[in-house]
Amino acid sequence: MKNCYETAGEIVLLPYDRIVSRPTRAENAYCEASLEELCDSIRINGLLQPICVCALDGSIYQIIAGERRFRAAVMAGLRDIPCIVLGCEDETGVLYALIEGQQQRGLHYLEEAELLRQLRERGYSVTDLSQTLSKPIGYLMKKLGLLRLSEGIRDRLRDNVLSEDYAAALLEATEETRDETLDRILAEDLSLTETRELIRQRRERGRRGNIMVFKDLKVFCNTVERAVDTMRRSGISSDFDKTETEDYIAYTVKISKTG
Repeated sequence: MKNCYETAGEIVLLPYDRIVSRPTRAENAYCEASLEELCDSIRINGLLQPICVCALDGSIYQIIAGERRFRAAVMAGLRDIPCIVLGCEDETGVLYALIEGQQQRGLHYLEEAELLRQLRERGYSVTDLSQTLSKPIGYLMKKLGLLRLSEGIRDRLRDNVLSEDYAAALLEATEETRDETLDRILAEDLSLTETRELIRQRRERGRRGNIMVFKDLKVFCNTVERAVDTMRRSGISSDFDKTETEDYIAYTVKISKTG
């Protein structure tokens, strides 16, 4: 049998029935509607991004990255699946080989981010990864930062072949508006410049809204304090206490019944 590292990084067509899921990934639930959408895309355009596998023995390969694309490809009727074959003596070796494969073969930026996270979870610091992979810390932090996007958004970025620049732009949008922003990008085929401008405008509107809320709150607070001051000047005995936290402002007003 050929040593698995001799074929590391090769792209080959493998029969679907020789590919198996990783045990830790096999139980993952995938949205059927989302799989159907990806399946339709694969029927029309083919599988644009190979899945990543390692050889378990001479005939069986295990998925390292691309489980969802594999399932959709099989649903679409593909019997031979484009795969990047990686060496895998152990899990750490697989992850390093996969990231090295990215440098050679253009691994998807979101899969690279996911693998970096796995390495971090295995105890590798960003400094360790920077030294081992010869990548600047800033580069690694930028990749890891992409994982702040929800899994659903990451899937849509991958399925619609949007670049890393679009993903980074979506990070600048508020979490509540990212799905809607991505809808606009896809529906209107927005350029990166148009996308950034859309996000800038929405953030600006949000800031103006916050300023108005703050102004309204300030008016209300002044109204309460003036009312207490008016009672005191009218001879009504009253105690006034104000407590402010990051979340709320609490007023306690005690008015004497005896005047």
